[in-house]
Amino acid sequence: MKEITTSDLTKVLGFNPSAEQLAAIVSPLEPSMIVAGAGTGKTTVMAGRIAWLIMTQQVAPDRILGLTFTTKAANELLTRVRSFLPAALKYLPDESAHADLGEPVISTYNAFGSRLLKEHALRLGLEPDARVVVDATRYQLAMRVVCQSKYDLGGLGYSPTTAVTELLKLDEQCSNYLVDPNLIIESDIQRLVGLESIEKKQELTHEMIKTCKKRIELAKLVMDFRQAKIANDVIDYADQIRLAAQAAQNSQAMRDILKDQFHVVLLDEYQDTSLSQKVLLQELFGHGHPVMAVGDPCQAIYGWRGAEITNMENFKADFPRELAGNWEPAQIYKLTANRRSGENILTAANSLSNKLREIHPEIVELVTADDAKPAGEIHTALLPTFTDEVEWVAEQIAKIKPVKSWNEVAVLLREKKNAQYYVNALEAKGIPVQVVDPGALVNLPEVREVVSYLEAIYDPTANTALARILLSPRWQIGSRDLAILGRHASELVRVDVTPEMPIDVQLDHIVSAVDKSQRVSLLDALELVAEDESLPYSPEARVRLVELASQLRMLRKFCNESAIDLISRIIRVTGIGIEAMVVNSPEGSTHFDRLAALIDLAGNFRNLEGDSSVGAFLEYLRTGQRFNSLVEADVTLSDNAVIVMSIHKSKGLEFPIVVVPDLTVGVFPSTPKDRHWPKNAFRIPSDALGAPINPLLPDFPGPVGPRGVDFKAFTSAAGELATIDERRLAYVAITRAEQKVIASGSWWGPTQSKLRGPSAFLIDLHEGATQPDVWTETPDPDATNPLLADVQYLTWPVQVGSTQRQAIQHEAQLVKSATLELHDQSGLSDQEIALVESWQQDIDALVLQASQYESVERLVRLPASLSASQLIALNTNEEVFLKSLVRPMPRQPSSAADRGTTFHSWVETFYGRRTLIDTEMLAGAMDDEIYSDEQLQALKSAFESGPFVDRNPASLELPFALVLGGRTLRGRMDALFTGTLDDPSAKDRWLVVDWKTGKPGSANDLQLSIYRQAAALTLGVNPDQIQAVFYYVADQEVTSPTNLLSLEELAELIS
Repeated sequence: MKEITTSDLTKVLGFNPSAEQLAAIVSPLEPSMIVAGAGTGKTTVMAGRIAWLIMTQQVAPDRILGLTFTTKAANELLTRVRSFLPAALKYLPDESAHADLGEPVISTYNAFGSRLLKEHALRLGLEPDARVVVDATRYQLAMRVVCQSKYDLGGLGYSPTTAVTELLKLDEQCSNYLVDPNLIIESDIQRLVGLESIEKKQELTHEMIKTCKKRIELAKLVMDFRQAKIANDVIDYADQIRLAAQAAQNSQAMRDILKDQFHVVLLDEYQDTSLSQKVLLQELFGHGHPVMAVGDPCQAIYGWRGAEITNMENFKADFPRELAGNWEPAQIYKLTANRRSGENILTAANSLSNKLREIHPEIVELVTADDAKPAGEIHTALLPTFTDEVEWVAEQIAKIKPVKSWNEVAVLLREKKNAQYYVNALEAKGIPVQVVDPGALVNLPEVREVVSYLEAIYDPTANTALARILLSPRWQIGSRDLAILGRHASELVRVDVTPEMPIDVQLDHIVSAVDKSQRVSLLDALELVAEDESLPYSPEARVRLVELASQLRMLRKFCNESAIDLISRIIRVTGIGIEAMVVNSPEGSTHFDRLAALIDLAGNFRNLEGDSSVGAFLEYLRTGQRFNSLVEADVTLSDNAVIVMSIHKSKGLEFPIVVVPDLTVGVFPSTPKDRHWPKNAFRIPSDALGAPINPLLPDFPGPVGPRGVDFKAFTSAAGELATIDERRLAYVAITRAEQKVIASGSWWGPTQSKLRGPSAFLIDLHEGATQPDVWTETPDPDATNPLLADVQYLTWPVQVGSTQRQAIQHEAQLVKSATLELHDQSGLSDQEIALVESWQQDIDALVLQASQYESVERLVRLPASLSASQLIALNTNEEVFLKSLVRPMPRQPSSAADRGTTFHSWVETFYGRRTLIDTEMLAGAMDDEIYSDEQLQALKSAFESGPFVDRNPASLELPFALVLGGRTLRGRMDALFTGTLDDPSAKDRWLVVDWKTGKPGSANDLQLSIYRQAAALTLGVNPDQIQAVFYYVADQEVTSPTNLLSLEELAELIS
């Protein structure tokens, strides 16, 4: 066989590897680690390693496993391998079996974990087809667990949102560190005994006692949450690795299969692996198996999500090599020649990494791989205010011309919340911008407008969404016209009682018929704009409102489509897609790409029950916003737009020009926060971990117990380590640049009253800057933030002082007295008397017009949208209902109605939050006029002993939109259960329940007819599969009418 040389390797790869790259590529088949600085070609080395092993017949192609963190990195490596694989295979002899063995397996760590679970799940007693859920869906399931919890979370001071957030954090920590929640409970119970036995307790001791109690309950919730995931056949990313690691630990057969399957393993970005990932890899491929890990301690920036920097330091011992029968530390190779950045940029990066090299002695300084490469530029500036800094950054970017395309420029941010400031400044200069942040997708203008349409179509009471549409640049409805629409909408809902009813019947009707469909609906008023010309809209606004009403009416016909279909229809019908493309031209395609990302998000969505409907999708988006969790969406980088992204997102990318703003004290580096286990229940105590999280932290508590002075030393050391991590982040940002770095900071923040100034990172960069720009001197000690000088803080409602109140009351009394007196006109001129007489004539004319108005028969058209209660009112007394449409009258505020609303809200919390909500905080709890607190409490007690207390509803307050006879009937069902009234387990059957707080028989069966048909349409089943009942809570009576109307019969009522 012909000997394969490095020259052959060069031909196959298409480039000549450097000496340090070549040393790693042709190294022996044994455990080894490559410490690769930024831009030194680690992907190139991995690809070269694969080529060399194949060409020299050391390993068959499909026996090589490559793991990395992102799909992008995996695809990049696989693309490189596929580009040279045919050439590499030509060096094999014809009879070699390797030629027919496919290609290397390149995957992400999580995808590899998922693959292991599918193949070996039965070893853990799990189903192999569990679905992976992302953050927003995890929060939804966690909220269910918290809401149904039997633990006294409220007594521990937890709100539902906080409990869910901390539950997920602790669950993820337990997965990353392979800690059994039971071990945490045992640890904290033992700790509580010791803490409570201390006679003289410090404040810290009391805080630790409280934290231990919270963590015990939180650990129990983690176990409940994991059971809920199993019950719903779902897992999250952390579960994939945890469960795979557990399977590897417990199965020798699994370990043997994987070692036989993959003879060589390449691990990319090893500094970002978690402890559970290390354990998985060590169990599968330890004990001398040829594992090559590649990483850079300077780029270990994912500690906040479980990455363990000590994995890199411990690799030599975790994956030892066998030499002459002895176990020796793994071999280390180093890559230091940077091929990306100019020499000046590398000098700046080395300056930032000085302190990192003190901690990690294996790191060496970066050097340039090409002396002929331009040295690069470092621009720095310190501006007076944050506003000045944003403008300066935009001006610097605007000066970068000519430039091939704008995507050569990246603005890398430490805090994503500042992104919009820079986006606005750049777009104001006509520069296209793309924000790369999956979580920010729904907040982008085009996407936000589409989601608003989605909300307004699905829920007629989604006033905020409709108002956002009305105020958008497309419709531009002014505040005056919007106020008129709002007042009209308020009047339209006051139709549930009539003056002819006895007062006790009115009050009972108000309470028993509490219906959230009686909310003010701007959409109802919008539907009537074309028919009611008496309202003083401006001519332009009236035309636009009529057009928008027609558009929404048409789109509502399709509200039962899937989310992706309706979103696509909205983009097409409203013209949002065309507008986005027009905005893009000719600079780029970022605006329409945002809409495409939303379509992709909706297309890939289904909730825990497999539902991809509009309602389920909107709830998914709301959950993401409520918990500030990612609503994942892949956004393709534009070919021609300035990229704005977080520094974390930029890792692995490179740009000719990098802008790093906000290098300000307290921003970058950020201020360390106390998030350590003694005071935070979602952190695992050090004694429950198999190994210390960071050996550089001092032990706490010390031998004499938890002392404040020791905890201060502990948090101080943790703060220094946090600042070191921020330095890693700055290093990553600077090393993304090829030609130019623009760095800036400011003295005064946008809302801060305290002076900030340049951070140590900006000062380091400024000292080595090639082009230092403006550098503002330190403001005077007594200076104040100029950005706060013009800020006006408004209070609503306006507070009226006692003196002003007395003056107003006095003036009102004067007016009232004057109206009761006959005015003496003797002192008036003839002109003034004539004016008074004209006033009287106007009054007489108005009175006459009003009397004639009442006597003339008028044609009244029903609005295009009716609430369920309005249809009942129409069917009960048509004349009274039609009069209310012609002249809507406001309803007198009723504490009875407030009490009814309070009860309905309490039912929601009963099924949702139980011990987490104090009912005294609910609306109406302080009223005592009609319905007493005792009666309200009696209703709650009755409900808790009623027939539905042990049943979990499939949905609460379920909105619907039912199209009947060309009109939309809207409303909300109180509760929807699976099964029937008598058999909760009945398959393919559903039960609609409407809570009633009034007397039995006071409700109208028409309401259940509507709900039954709406439920059938929502669920996509036959109405015969739906049972609808009234539950009269106070009397514990459930009635199930049998004469409910069909869809056709309901349509006849409004035809």
